[in-house]
Amino acid sequence: MKPDELYIGIDLGERFSQICSVSGADRVSLKAVENAATPKGSYLFPNPVPLSRILTDGKCNDAGQLAALLGSLLSALKEKKAVSCPAGVGVCLHDFTREAAEAVRTALARCGVPAEKTAVFSREEAFAGYVYGMPPALRDPGSMVFDYDETGICSLFLKEFRSGKNVYTTVTPLFGDPQSFGPGVLGREALADKEGELSDFFNESLRSQNCAAVYLTGCYFDTDQFPEGLLKKLCTGRRVFAGQNLYVKGVCLLAADAGSLKLFGRSIPAMRNRVTAGISIMLMKGTKTCEFPLVRQGESFLLADRTCFFMEEGLDAVTLLVRDREKEPLPVELSLSGFPARDDRSVRLKLSVHFPGTDRVELRLEDDGFGAFYASTGRMVQETVLLDEKEDKADDSVASDAARRKEVPGSAPGGWLAVAGSPVLHPLAVGRTARPVWSLEELGYYIYHSICLIEKDFIGEKLLQFLKNTGNSRLAGHLVSLMEAGAPLSESLSSILKRCGLYSEDEISRLSVQFDSLKAARPHQRMNMVAENLIVNDCLKSAMENLNRILAAPKDPSLSGRFYGRVWHNLGIVNARCFLFDRAAECFAKAYEMNDRPESSAAALQAEILSRGSEYVSARAEDPDDVRAKKAISQTRDNARFTAQWRLLEQIESEKDPGNPEEYYSRMGEFLEELKESYLKLTN
Repeated sequence: MKPDELYIGIDLGERFSQICSVSGADRVSLKAVENAATPKGSYLFPNPVPLSRILTDGKCNDAGQLAALLGSLLSALKEKKAVSCPAGVGVCLHDFTREAAEAVRTALARCGVPAEKTAVFSREEAFAGYVYGMPPALRDPGSMVFDYDETGICSLFLKEFRSGKNVYTTVTPLFGDPQSFGPGVLGREALADKEGELSDFFNESLRSQNCAAVYLTGCYFDTDQFPEGLLKKLCTGRRVFAGQNLYVKGVCLLAADAGSLKLFGRSIPAMRNRVTAGISIMLMKGTKTCEFPLVRQGESFLLADRTCFFMEEGLDAVTLLVRDREKEPLPVELSLSGFPARDDRSVRLKLSVHFPGTDRVELRLEDDGFGAFYASTGRMVQETVLLDEKEDKADDSVASDAARRKEVPGSAPGGWLAVAGSPVLHPLAVGRTARPVWSLEELGYYIYHSICLIEKDFIGEKLLQFLKNTGNSRLAGHLVSLMEAGAPLSESLSSILKRCGLYSEDEISRLSVQFDSLKAARPHQRMNMVAENLIVNDCLKSAMENLNRILAAPKDPSLSGRFYGRVWHNLGIVNARCFLFDRAAECFAKAYEMNDRPESSAAALQAEILSRGSEYVSARAEDPDDVRAKKAISQTRDNARFTAQWRLLEQIESEKDPGNPEEYYSRMGEFLEELKESYLKLTN
């Protein structure tokens, strides 16, 4: 935390609100939290209208009034601190709901405070934040606050307890009888008239509770004439404090904590609005399995949602571990059945973790595609897990018994899963193909598969800015240092590949050698390597021109027949992707004659089947090669159902109105035009 950063706390009361601040340098000291005073010297700012008229039953009735209230508080602090954009803002809502919290975040955004800098807390959380800013002696063995205002009276009891290897902090609320303490029952001038009822409520709250300190807050306790009998009862064996800034200071310290949980030290907050489940994902690399934390125990459920990206290859499922308090970890497997399976490390998954409340977590895994290289199939799998003692073991739709019987997975040979960066909003057009890339992984993929297309000016200002936008400023600085030192381009490319995490040290080393040896390669070898890179980047026409030039030129006696077989195979790939299956079959057949490779033979058979269609008849019944080829074609056709074009076609068909055929034909015409344009772009 920077010393000059300012963190703000706001307490929204029924008739009065408060605001205070703490600097990054002083946030460890509660005494350094400063209240903003009203022009009359009071720290309580009168609300323009009662808060219950703005927020009713946890919902916002008047967003304008809420923004005006928060704006006036921020203005009061700005006059004192001259701050326009704080590092963080914490707000205490006494009647806490998710809807009300979102309304507060939206209102603060209208006041110029971004939503990501705003956190909303309940009274229980604000009280815990205040207590943990005090010396430890005042919270051991417990602390209690009595809060009495126009809405009624309540007590909050805070204590720490050990469970297994962890220490948890809970805050238990108790509310007074509304017949005795409800709205309008008591006026501030008649506190002594309620001595009996208050004494009974104190006794009920303190029964069997061992407290080191008691705090009194709320406008009805803001008096110099507190009944002596009640004070004597409260002060016996404990220290008593009275004041009106408990919650506002608590949320101020929570805002300065910024979700890091450092304020609570060794304890895990487990009070209202705090999740008691830690969630991690199993990352599998080779034969080793490691655990990567996503959500920690004790986070606010409003701030615990996560959206993460991962690169995957060779896994049947993604495994997450849900640790609820000290229970055994629950493995939750999200199946990858139906997800794309590619052997070139280009499957990116998007994992969403959402807490609707503290009693459950919703997990969703999606195929995110891979930028311009591969479109998303739209495949998605979801799972909901119930948490804590509220878990309903009979509810198979939420958490199946089968899932709960699974053991924590060990090693997964051949499986590969790695954390990926978030795609940026604006892509970088790289290389001579101007291929757009949205993430560091896509950039590394392009380099690895297009090494022959990379030229001397590859590392430039646009690429360096792109790296900074993806959160890789250190890598950008390292590339600048390499350029200034006159290092070869291969060293810069290796640094990018290492950082993207898709390739091993040996693979990167071999690619660097290949890049450095391009100048020594024969002309036809270089042309073929360039053509292969162009195929990966969907530049089919340019690839075909390179390959045809090689085949049209006199044969280089220094190159083997296997090399020319590879050229013919690449030409077959280009023709097949242009749907010229008869030409593709001829190319693959010639490739097999020269290189004797099984993939060329299989490709030739598949192309022949596709070129002849229903006229194709196998040379002999149930030919194993014929069966395998037809199975591969069938699988490719099945996968087509997951493409964006197929889904759009299904949508057009499902929305077809027999009474309005013109609209249907118009939409189909637009769809066909888009297909034609994309094909022309692909082949040109």
